[in-house]
Amino acid sequence: MADVEPIPVRRLHVNVLIVALAGIGFYIAGFVAGIPTIPGSNGTPRFDWMAQVGASFSNLGTSAMLQFPGWAFALLGLTAGGQVVLQNKSARLSLRRVLGLLGSILALAALTITVFMVAACLTTVERVPNLFVVLPAAALTWGVAVECARFIVPDFSVQLDGAQSQLDSVVERQRRVPPATATTVGAYLTLVGAGLIVGLATAALLVRTSAFLAVLGFGVTALSIVIGLYLYAQLTSPALVQPSRPRRFWVRTGGSLMYAALVLLSSLNLVVAAPSAWVGLGCMFILELLLPLAFLRLPDGSPQGLINISLGGALARFLRDDLDRAEISARNRLVELEAHAANGGQASFAKRLTNAITAFRQ
Repeated sequence: MADVEPIPVRRLHVNVLIVALAGIGFYIAGFVAGIPTIPGSNGTPRFDWMAQVGASFSNLGTSAMLQFPGWAFALLGLTAGGQVVLQNKSARLSLRRVLGLLGSILALAALTITVFMVAACLTTVERVPNLFVVLPAAALTWGVAVECARFIVPDFSVQLDGAQSQLDSVVERQRRVPPATATTVGAYLTLVGAGLIVGLATAALLVRTSAFLAVLGFGVTALSIVIGLYLYAQLTSPALVQPSRPRRFWVRTGGSLMYAALVLLSSLNLVVAAPSAWVGLGCMFILELLLPLAFLRLPDGSPQGLINISLGGALARFLRDDLDRAEISARNRLVELEAHAANGGQASFAKRLTNAITAFRQ
């Protein structure tokens, strides 16, 4: 195991991470630009500045983008060449991580410049020809830089220990899952049934006001309840097997706040549409807030029929499905690592050369 090289990160994971970082950065900048103290801002995120920034360095951005592919290929060559020349495994891994970090920064820079340039073209048509230069260069830079970024990984032994620990943790949590609804479809039907019941109760309150409002109240309430219960179940189901009481508390608190916000929004819309029924709608809102309490954990030995129609059984089913998927993923990862270790000798120069070339195809 000591001579086995680590497995690179999957391309999809690297792509998603870099795009997510860029998106977060743009949103934060838009939020800052929307601060009311800034002239022309009203407190909401603004993104009109992106076109202005793109237009201000249009020529400079195009020139810089033309150089990016060369830098990306240089990083790729150093990464592959270092694996061939360096004899020490620790030095090879350190080199790949450093160059991988530089590759990530380069890919992020290419994406950022491209977004600015596209934004500038949306306001100034004369700048569209620049995209015929920027987009191909950005795509080439992105593809090559991402290959370098895939090597920001720990040692193989750490990867293997982490995969085994993850599998052990999933299996241990599976043993503690409470009684669950027999099928996933049954769990969804339970949520839909709860939404329909609350929706019908809301419609009964509004039918004296207007038949249209009754139909509207039924649809809005049923939909908000189903969506709210589903999101609450997805967020809080891990708490069923969470041994830490503080963590269980915070997980359920976060899910409850999200659910309450969604239900409050739908209730306020109904109050605005039917102000004369605000008392009844207010009572319904209180009952809707208490609905997540029905996600109680059923004791072992409960009748399966009761479990199938309970929200607690639905919650356990969602958790069991998540853990089953996690187990499959962990086992596949472990098999992948073990198969990699079986072919992982790094002895000769020719072997390292072959691995350096084929690593980018994994």
